Amino acid sequence: MSQNIHRNIERTKQLINNLEIESIENTLNTNVSKKDVFWQCDHICRAIVAIVQGLKAAKETPFKNNMSISGKLLISVAYFPRGKGKAPKPTITDDEITRESLMEIKRRAFEELESVENLDNSAYFKHPLFGHMNLKWASKLLYVHTKHHYKIVKDISKS
Repeated sequence: MSQNIHRNIERTKQLINNLEIESIENTLNTNVSKKDVFWQCDHICRAIVAIVQGLKAAKETPFKNNMSISGKLLISVAYFPRGKGKAPKPTITDDEITRESLMEIKRRAFEELESVENLDNSAYFKHPLFGHMNLKWASKLLYVHTKHHYKIVKDISKS
């Protein structure tokens, strides 16, 4: 695994650690987001699990170098505009989000991130908006997406 991929994974793990799910308060500030702190934390972890499981899954179709220009641009500049994206089904839950469920999904997300080190550099997954993403781009997405929602959690918590 390249140093850049390793760095992105380590930075993602650090952000998740900094969420302090064990003590964070579940607050809502609709001036920041329509979703509360627990939803943001749950979504971060579910997205990590879904992306890494996608990278690990056996593929029936070969990799297509079809990642969208907008995906490359947004990930390269490390910025997602707030309130513009729609979370895909695997990254959200209909169940009540509790501190206990957050601690469990955080544990799973960490396990999945740890497993990235065992992936071949040719691993890829299909992002619903951005197209096929190889391991290099997926590791960047993991970090940028986590950082995006981490900032939202911090902004909600400040209010």
